[in-house]
Amino acid sequence: MCVGCLVITWLLATLMGYNAGETAGLLAGAQTISAVIGVAEDTINGLNIASSQKSDMINIIPVAYAVTYIFGTAGSAWVLSSLGPKMLGGLEKVKAACKELETRMGTSEADEPGFEQARRPVVFRAYRIENDWFGNGKTVDQLESYFISQGKRLFVERMRHRASIVNDIIPGQLLQKGDEVVLSGRREFAIGEEDWIGEEIVDPQLLDFPV
Repeated sequence: MCVGCLVITWLLATLMGYNAGETAGLLAGAQTISAVIGVAEDTINGLNIASSQKSDMINIIPVAYAVTYIFGTAGSAWVLSSLGPKMLGGLEKVKAACKELETRMGTSEADEPGFEQARRPVVFRAYRIENDWFGNGKTVDQLESYFISQGKRLFVERMRHRASIVNDIIPGQLLQKGDEVVLSGRREFAIGEEDWIGEEIVDPQLLDFPV
């Protein structure tokens, strides 16, 4: 690419009959490389030519640079966004190729900072106990054992008994009708428990705990 930029600039300058100053300005502006200006000035000053010629060449460098810099910036953007994709088969083809490259290199949106999947495998849901199965009360251990017998791994994380929230759940903790419990487990296990335990509730206070 670097060699191509240099050769193309030299060919165009030769075709147009540019002198060293105009050619340097063309290269600096078209490639947006302002460092070329300083290098060109030093090089021209070292040439074995008349001082007036050196002055003319050096003075024309910023003019050529200013004219071609516009295309060096705006033109590059147009080539990359419009002409380039057309040369590669169209924008849709380029997008598909980029997606394929991302997949092959193992990069995806999931690797981006702050990315979070909408579907979480483990959920926390709150229910009000209404089922007669609880009778005069069942322990947390009995309820979790029942879930396991049904092929579901659900756990009691928190509960409210008579307006008091219990944070530290133990296996022997008694659960009664009217109590409210927070169950945790895989989404597919938790869905539908409102048909057995009781109504699912939206309780910001009961569900406000670290996980």
